[in-house]
Amino acid sequence: MKKYFYHEILDLEWIEAEIDALDVSDIEKKKLADMARYELHQTILEAVLSELSDREKKVFLANVNYDTNERTWNHLVKNIEKIEDKIKNVSETLKRDLKQDLSDAKAGK
Repeated sequence: MKKYFYHEILDLEWIEAEIDALDVSDIEKKKLADMARYELHQTILEAVLSELSDREKKVFLANVNYDTNERTWNHLVKNIEKIEDKIKNVSETLKRDLKQDLSDAKAGK
């Protein structure tokens, strides 16, 4: 699994733990985990971009594109107040939503 700038502050093992509890094939579990990680990544990117000026968005996206996690993180800390808390909050919201979706799926809703 590719590491992104937020991996140091988030525990992402919950994704696999939640999905492993499902009664589906290993292939389906992998696809679901990949989708959950993708959704988390996109949600974090959206939250970060909404906090940056146009100029800083370009710098941020260039850093993310070139896999410079330390530079990306330093840029965010410099430009967004309480960025760690914001990313954690986004992650927790997505986690609650995913758990609810999985619970609904198990219940056959």
